[in-house]
Amino acid sequence: MSAWFPSWLLLVMSLAYAGVAATHLVHAAARRGRALLWTSAHLLMSTGMLAMVLPTDRTVVSGTPVVLAFVVAAAACLAVAVAAVRGRRGAELWFVAAVDLGAMAYMFAEPSLQTLAVSLALAVVVAVEAAYWASGHLLEVAERDGLAARVFVPARRAHPVSLRVSMTLSALGMAYMLTAMALAAPAAAGGGHVHGLAGP
Repeated sequence: MSAWFPSWLLLVMSLAYAGVAATHLVHAAARRGRALLWTSAHLLMSTGMLAMVLPTDRTVVSGTPVVLAFVVAAAACLAVAVAAVRGRRGAELWFVAAVDLGAMAYMFAEPSLQTLAVSLALAVVVAVEAAYWASGHLLEVAERDGLAARVFVPARRAHPVSLRVSMTLSALGMAYMLTAMALAAPAAAGGGHVHGLAGP
């Protein structure tokens, strides 16, 4: 089990998610309306992942309130997606965000509610999402829908590289976590931390 989350990997993942959260925080400061909601949802996810992988001996956050927070956020994104479809506006990234938030709620849920099939299915979905972010496709969608903030790259036609990298890393980390939950020891890791899967 320790092979999934050795101490060095937890440190790397903690630093990576701290960076991802900082990126979303900066982007959130530059957004308004729907774009702010979308960025805030990803800020919530990145801080949740950071809490899960922090190399500490105690669970930072866990329990029903955390699960409910992600469920409510997922429902909000789903509602925006449905409204976008009805209004013939871009809805893809809102559906993706709803699935991601649902996956976060699932990871923070009690181990008894987690199954091999669901964990692996979510891992595959999020891994595919990571590939689309890495390819730049979802970044183009984000720009088209006015969700991408050009904060770190000032050139007029330059893509917001920070968003592309942070979203790719975030999705990859989620896919890895879900895979570990499915294949290593589901009963040992649930509740929003990797205590049972972490090794020396």
